[in-house]
Amino acid sequence: MTTHFQRMNRFLTITGGIFFILSSRYFPWTQLGELFPILQTTVQIVSRIVVASNILLILGVTFSLMEVFSHLKEKKTVEILNICIAVFIILGLSLNQSTLYDGVDRWVKGDLAPNYQNSKELSLGEKMKNGNLFKERSKNKDVSLLIEDLPFGFPDYLPLKKKWSNHELVALDVAEIHKKEVVNIPKNTYKKSITSDGKIKVTWREEVKPVKQRIVPIIVYKQTKLELNGQQLTKNDFDTTEIGALKLKGTQGENTLLVTYQEGKFSSIIYKITIFSWIALLLAFAVKFTLKCKKRELSSKRIHN
Repeated sequence: MTTHFQRMNRFLTITGGIFFILSSRYFPWTQLGELFPILQTTVQIVSRIVVASNILLILGVTFSLMEVFSHLKEKKTVEILNICIAVFIILGLSLNQSTLYDGVDRWVKGDLAPNYQNSKELSLGEKMKNGNLFKERSKNKDVSLLIEDLPFGFPDYLPLKKKWSNHELVALDVAEIHKKEVVNIPKNTYKKSITSDGKIKVTWREEVKPVKQRIVPIIVYKQTKLELNGQQLTKNDFDTTEIGALKLKGTQGENTLLVTYQEGKFSSIIYKITIFSWIALLLAFAVKFTLKCKKRELSSKRIHN
């Protein structure tokens, strides 16, 4: 038992250490990306690997402490270690509580925006310099007010038309293309709404004749289904830009486009397997608990008899 426990502890600690090194800024990811270009598109934010490292190392430390405690015979030593651990936990909770209270205090005073304005990671924009305005927008049922006032960020997970290396993507300037083709299109050009069955409805009017191909501010993914003026579109009926924005020809007059994003079959199967697994796990626990209860009842009856 002890040997198995030590092996598990060693495995968790070593694996956590490896993940910690991989998540470090000192790990040569740039050089590896140049040697193996596939890493430039498959590995995104390597610092996120530290999450796995933290979990494994916490478990490893816990196992190590359990092992240390099992070898300690003097009660005073055990009590001292317990006190030290309790102090560290209290300090950690106090620090976390202080950060939380600081955030709440800034939210109440309305000075959120100026603090974030100085941050390179998040800016609330010119209209949001007043924190009270940001609070007002965040509580409004019309979420479009908040979205319109916040500045535009870099787009994630766009279905690029072809594979690009990181250097090519930087030269392409995907963010600027997304602004031009999706974000900065005049509001009066298209009207968007959600239908009762959950589809995105985009309407616009074609005045020019003959009708030319236009870019509609809709991103087309693999599972996207498009319906224009009551007709289901196939891949031959439309095209996409380099970032996946829709290019198509409408008809003279009013045009209505319905957009549906369907989940893939594989995702649906995974969801079903997950739900079935949880149900099976709960049933297994219920059966195990029932068997234990019956076993106790039988043993108690034998004792009384």
